[in-house]
Amino acid sequence: MDRWKEEGLVRYATQEVPARQEEPEERGVVDSHFHLDRLMEYAAVENVPEALKLGEVEPNRDLKVIAAVANFVDPEKFPTPEFLHALPSNLMVTIGIHPKAASQSKGFLRSAVDKLRRLLEHPRVVGVGEIGLDYSVDASQWPAQLDLLQDLLPMITPNLVLVLHCRSRRGSSGEEVYLQLLSILKDLPREQRIQLHCFSGSPVVLDWWRKKFPNTSFSGMEGGGACTSQSALSEIHDWTVIPDNVLL
Repeated sequence: MDRWKEEGLVRYATQEVPARQEEPEERGVVDSHFHLDRLMEYAAVENVPEALKLGEVEPNRDLKVIAAVANFVDPEKFPTPEFLHALPSNLMVTIGIHPKAASQSKGFLRSAVDKLRRLLEHPRVVGVGEIGLDYSVDASQWPAQLDLLQDLLPMITPNLVLVLHCRSRRGSSGEEVYLQLLSILKDLPREQRIQLHCFSGSPVVLDWWRKKFPNTSFSGMEGGGACTSQSALSEIHDWTVIPDNVLL
């Protein structure tokens, strides 16, 4: 073989091949908790697809929401079976009674509990909640929240995800209310699937929950949001202590 051909083949065989420019993969996310009814009311829209398109974000933060969980917690706004049937297939539903609703009349709560019991049988409903305790209100309302939670306990079943709301009194680290809630739920199966929404507990609380209910996922709001007190932020919110696979 001629020398120039040999050298040319060597250079060709050893040259760096430019990396293939692949199309960037479309990023998809699942919104694990949002309030569709409140969103529609706030935006004054009646069309669900239109409501799901609301909100503008910076281009570099633009993510495609491939699925979402709509959470209904206000009994006066509970969806009808017809509304649930008409929802997009990538929209799942959880329904509960927010603990703050415990301040309503007994007649209102009896009706709400009955309505919730029927709605939980709907095939589009995958979870019960939010339910739980919210001690950010006046202490005079706490006993009613405990009574309401006791009424809702029989509705918690293994085939439904339990979505919990747990918020401490102002100025508290939150360990008391988390421990109380854990005690109330102690008879649930260890395998119960749980989403502890707006989690604001300490690493100690995190350890309690993961030992008692290992199938618990934790969700929160970076920077606090509406669910987390500033006192709690100073003591917790080191999200690195929560394993990625249970952090929503």
